[in-house]
Amino acid sequence: MTRDMLDYAGAQIAGKRAYQEDAFAFRAVTGNDESLICLLADGMGGHAAGDVAANTSIEAFSDAIEWQSRPLHEQFIRALDKANRAIYRTAKDDPAKEGMGCTFVAVEIANGHCNWISIGDSPLFHVSGNQIRRINADHSMAQQLDAAAARGEITPEEARNSSSRNILLSALTGDPITRVDQSKAARALGKGDWIILASDGLETLEPNEILSLVQRHRDSSAKQMCSLLLQSVESRNKPGQDNATVMAVRVLERSAGAVPDDEVTTRPIRAG
Repeated sequence: MTRDMLDYAGAQIAGKRAYQEDAFAFRAVTGNDESLICLLADGMGGHAAGDVAANTSIEAFSDAIEWQSRPLHEQFIRALDKANRAIYRTAKDDPAKEGMGCTFVAVEIANGHCNWISIGDSPLFHVSGNQIRRINADHSMAQQLDAAAARGEITPEEARNSSSRNILLSALTGDPITRVDQSKAARALGKGDWIILASDGLETLEPNEILSLVQRHRDSSAKQMCSLLLQSVESRNKPGQDNATVMAVRVLERSAGAVPDDEVTTRPIRAG
C-alpha cells in the first residue's frame, strides 16, 4: 500500500486544560515498499513534564528505528525500550520532572495492513463498514471495572463513575515495562477503512458515536475527520475535558495480500 493510497492527518485541542501534554507525529518512509508510521503519546506529570515525556518518547522512538530496514514494526519493541530509557534519563537529569511519563501508540501501515505497539490507555480504532473495533489493549482500571460490571460485581454506573477508572496500569515512566500490547499478525485494511489513533480525551465520545460520525462523513478528508471528531468533543462542554488528540488515516485503495481479520490477535509481552 503506497502512501498515495492513504489520506492522513492529525489535530489536537487542549480541552479545559491550561497546557497541552499530548504529542503526535507521522513518519512517511519511501523505498521498495512505502510505509506510514503514526506515533501518539499522552503525557502525564503536569505542566513542563507531561509534554516533555510525550515529545521525548516520540523523538527517541523515531531515532531508534532503522528506517531502511523492513518491516519496520519488527523494530517496535526495541524502539519502545529506547523511548522508555530516554524518559528515565531526562527525569534523572532534572528532578523537577521526576514522575513524568506517557502512554504511547505506534502504528505501521504498509502493504495493505497495519501493525502496532501500544502501552497505556490511548485507543487505536479500526473503522470498517458498519463496525468500529478498538484493536489495542487498554492498560487502565477502566477495562477491569467494566469487566467487574459485566460479572455483576458492581453496577455499570459504579464502573463508569469510579474515581479509579483512569488509573494507568502501564505507561512509559522509565521504570521496567510490564504491560505492552503488540499486534501478533497484520490487520487487513480495505478501501474506505479508517484507522484512528487518539489520546483518551477523545473518549468523551462513545465508540458508537465515533462510528456514527465516521459513517456520516466517510468521504471526508482525514483533516476534515479530525476536525469533526474534535468539534464533537468540544460540543459536549465536559467539565475538566482533557487534552484530545486525533490522528486519522483513510484507506483510499485496497491492497492485495493482507491478512484476513480472523487471523489477527494481540498479545501481552514484556520488556525490561
